[in-house]
Amino acid sequence: MSCPSDNSENVPEPDPEPATNQLVWDGTLYDLSTGLYSDFGALNTGYDVQIVLTDATLERIDDGFQADENGIGHLIGFDLSSSDAEELILGEYTISSTPITGQSTFSADWLVDQDGNRLVEDSEDLDVSATSGTITLSGSGTNLNITFDLQFGQKTLKGNFNRAFTYNDQRD
Repeated sequence: MSCPSDNSENVPEPDPEPATNQLVWDGTLYDLSTGLYSDFGALNTGYDVQIVLTDATLERIDDGFQADENGIGHLIGFDLSSSDAEELILGEYTISSTPITGQSTFSADWLVDQDGNRLVEDSEDLDVSATSGTITLSGSGTNLNITFDLQFGQKTLKGNFNRAFTYNDQRD
């Protein structure tokens, strides 16, 4: 009589579930402390907003924002195009490499400081674009709740952010 084989060594551990204002990437939890909401207004394909979530403290400068002296350890950026040309609408957005008129779409990039210098623009750092996934927006104004579940090739990034955003008006 043979014993059933124990395959538990071959089963990967599931990723932990992120708490509010966290994301999980490749089994590691990352805190999200700052949200930046840049409003570009109506464009040809819809209403355009860029959202950046990060662990950094951002300071306002003339043409936008920069990280304080502690730098940036990680950030995720979303470029959203709402199906409504007059305002950003709430609900679910689907990924698309280019905005599609009449649809709520987005693209997303994930950047992580991998060399410890808190500058996410080095060639040694991770910078990848999402290949599939969804985000959901709820709330109102700049008090948005954003929940995301994204694929970057074979890896998943999921999380949420529920804090007031710093608003940056980029409309003409």
